[in-house]
Amino acid sequence: GIEEAAGSAAGSGLTKMEMAAAGLKISPGTYLRTYISACGGDPALVRGWRRQTDDSTRAKPLSRITWISPSGQPHQGRSAVARALGLTPLTAKQVQRLRYPVPRRQSAPPLAPPPPQAAPPP
Repeated sequence: GIEEAAGSAAGSGLTKMEMAAAGLKISPGTYLRTYISACGGDPALVRGWRRQTDDSTRAKPLSRITWISPSGQPHQGRSAVARALGLTPLTAKQVQRLRYPVPRRQSAPPLAPPPPQAAPPP
């Protein structure tokens, strides 16, 4: 049920606190897809949803973001999105246990070989 889904959402990812401690950020899309999946929904259900991007929203934590449905209807927070999709929102305790996929880091470019050293003068 929801309890199991919340504990295993995103498999072996990290909790929100672990992500913050590691200096990693959760993209808004991943944040919403992971939550909907933990509620028992298909993450594809949030295709076409977007978050409101006015200045007052940018300063808010992700949990207080206004999500806009494909039809343009606003929903305050992920729990409102879950209800709009016919799902039961998670409890606060379940949300704390959510695990988010670790973002792929760009690998560093390969190091250039050192320049050839000039031969010492004779």
